[in-house]
Amino acid sequence: MKRLPIVFFVFVFCSLTSVPVPFAAEGNKVLILYYSYTGKTRAVCEVLQKLLGADMLEIKDLKNDPGKVQMGGGKGMKGKKAGNGKKGGMAASLVWDTHIEPQSVEIAPYSHIILGSPVWMGGLSPAIQKCIASNNMSGKKVIILTTSNAPEKEEQQARNADPVKKAGADVVEHYQILAKRKAENKRVDRTVDEMVADVQALLPELKSIIGNK
Repeated sequence: MKRLPIVFFVFVFCSLTSVPVPFAAEGNKVLILYYSYTGKTRAVCEVLQKLLGADMLEIKDLKNDPGKVQMGGGKGMKGKKAGNGKKGGMAASLVWDTHIEPQSVEIAPYSHIILGSPVWMGGLSPAIQKCIASNNMSGKKVIILTTSNAPEKEEQQARNADPVKKAGADVVEHYQILAKRKAENKRVDRTVDEMVADVQALLPELKSIIGNK
């Protein structure tokens, strides 16, 4: 009986145990910074992390915790009254100038930053806004990824991009994942799986953006 070379067995073993390698453009490193209130933003960002081979860091809000923020109610920003003339709901309970953890993020090694945030009162969450203001993003290419209950208008997306640009970054794209859908004239929650499918559909375009220096 002939003995097969050791190299043959090594080749077969490596072939059977190999796993798909996540996408990562040569010379480009991706960092996902996200804040999640209900867990849905976290879920979509975790999928992106795996698909892109990215690093990921959760930004924690030390003041706007789930036990304090009232998700219903008024539509005004901080210091403004809600549509019913009274301060209430999220407008009254949010702390916009919040404290976050971590406050300082090591951004230098990365070419692209993905900012994941729910939409609160028509804008990025206080935690992500604070993160942007607290870190130098000069020269970085930023992709904004929001989760929201209703489609964002162009002016809303432009407002979201303003603080990123002030931090020195270039906003190259803005994506939105809807957390609700219309059903019988009302909005109902979409499942996490439905939201994840939306993120997966963005992968070819994201690869193209990140692959271009």
